[in-house]
Amino acid sequence: MSCLGAQDTVPLRNDSTAARRDSTPPRDTLKTAFAAAERPRGAELRGRQYVWSRETIFVTGAQNLAELIAEVPGASIVRSGYLMAPIVTSWQGQPGRVRVFLDGVELDALDARMGEQLDLAAIPLYGLEEVAVERAATELRVHLRTWRAERTTPETRVDVGTGAENFTLYRGYYARRLHNGGGFQIAAQQFSVINGLTRGDGDSFGGVARLGWAAGDWSVDAVGMSSGRKRAATRRYVRGSAPVDVAIPRFEGSERLGYLRVGFRQPEAEGFWAQAIAATQAYMEDDSLASSGTTPDPDTLRSQSQYVLTGGWTQGALRLSAAARYRVRGGEARLAPSIRASYERERLALAAFAEVDGPDSTRRVDVSARLLPLRWLSLGLAAGQQTPANAAVQGPDRSTARAELGLELPRHWLRVGAVQQSEARVAGLAIYDTLFTAARIPESRGFSLAFGGQVWGPFSLDVYGVDWGDEQFYRPRHQVRSALQVETGLRRWLKRDTFWLRGSFVHDYRSDLLAPGAGGTVLKAKGTGVQAILIDIRLGQAHIFFHNRNFTGEVYETVPGYLMPRLIQQYGVRWEFWN
Repeated sequence: MSCLGAQDTVPLRNDSTAARRDSTPPRDTLKTAFAAAERPRGAELRGRQYVWSRETIFVTGAQNLAELIAEVPGASIVRSGYLMAPIVTSWQGQPGRVRVFLDGVELDALDARMGEQLDLAAIPLYGLEEVAVERAATELRVHLRTWRAERTTPETRVDVGTGAENFTLYRGYYARRLHNGGGFQIAAQQFSVINGLTRGDGDSFGGVARLGWAAGDWSVDAVGMSSGRKRAATRRYVRGSAPVDVAIPRFEGSERLGYLRVGFRQPEAEGFWAQAIAATQAYMEDDSLASSGTTPDPDTLRSQSQYVLTGGWTQGALRLSAAARYRVRGGEARLAPSIRASYERERLALAAFAEVDGPDSTRRVDVSARLLPLRWLSLGLAAGQQTPANAAVQGPDRSTARAELGLELPRHWLRVGAVQQSEARVAGLAIYDTLFTAARIPESRGFSLAFGGQVWGPFSLDVYGVDWGDEQFYRPRHQVRSALQVETGLRRWLKRDTFWLRGSFVHDYRSDLLAPGAGGTVLKAKGTGVQAILIDIRLGQAHIFFHNRNFTGEVYETVPGYLMPRLIQQYGVRWEFWN
């Protein structure tokens, strides 16, 4: 489905550049960009590319990566509360099928509380330049690029926000490139929330810094990221039972990532490119009261080193690349080689990916194709196979096939899809309840329908829905997301392009979510629909935003027993300066 701010059917404009188009340009020099990670080409249906730029990431209203990814067709999230709450992200109805790569470094699940999956709520968006989603058949791969400055003129940006639940937000940015090719960047974010009913509130402070040099074909840079969080214990209100005051223990700790990278040319350039990266990732708990007997030794299981050597060759429509990813954790080392190939023309697109011994010691093969037999008709096919190293623990081999048919009309579009999944073991929701362990889901089929297009003038409609036929643990049978959007610059009255309005009315519906309870019982998070209004207005180089979620005050939960907040409002300004 389309999502406000994503480059989907029609790519959005770069507003920060457009805002300065008619003004006197700053007297500066553009320098060679620092290296960027490869953005894989996917054989999506015509015009369906899920990419958010730095200018459009926050237009969606997302405050973390999980909220952003939830707008991708086939992805969904469940959570135990507001911004500080942990989030489990599912792909095609299966928790734990999401992987994240930051500048080519894979972010592995080091948080023992989350079990086998990443908490995408703990991955902030403020330090990113781009988010690109690769919708493979068997898993969702998310590729992040950190913000890169190119101008010798100092760049400064300040974001300030407030709202319900005593929400406060502050962000600050500064960057400058030197005439010799060197450069320095720093960004920081602090936010906090308070909720007296469900708790699980707290605050977070983090920062991102880059120091590097780039000139000609070569680039060397070092990046450091740190995100500290304090979260109070979360209450749980299971129907028919007394509230549980410490359903999710309090947490105080931080996550850190640092890497040194040497790059030769950019992946988008014609010809050969290569990169070498040495990275370290760590997850640390500072509060011993938050630990339990099931928490692994942080010295052996919650830090790791990762060394990545990757390179490729691009020639017109053909792109080839390979990577060798060497992990060292707790004295154990593992090499995970992978290869990619893609071919993209208007009428035909092909993509393939293969990996051996990935983060969970699984062999993966994914292929996809897009055919355009007629200019108004497109067909998308995808298939994948995952073979775990230990079937007794990780479950049987998993295979998935997906087919999509798209019709492109002058102002409207229609897409019909089907997914076939083999029997599989999926990660549970253990962060919310020790009974919510991994489960086996039998062979299943899902059907999707999406349609939309222009309604009137600047207004457009976008609807996506999926039906899985039956209910399974952790997978609602039905999900529907509808968005009525408006985008306008009032060009008829404002000629200088100093104004732009984006707004949307969003309705999210999902049916009951089932989870195992004590004594063989089944717990249920009752299905419900939640509505939101998102508004983003650009005035010159300032963005004024207003987000109103669940404005009808719906009492609902996405995980059994965890009440979601009501009447959530956020508003503030993002303001960029060129000194």
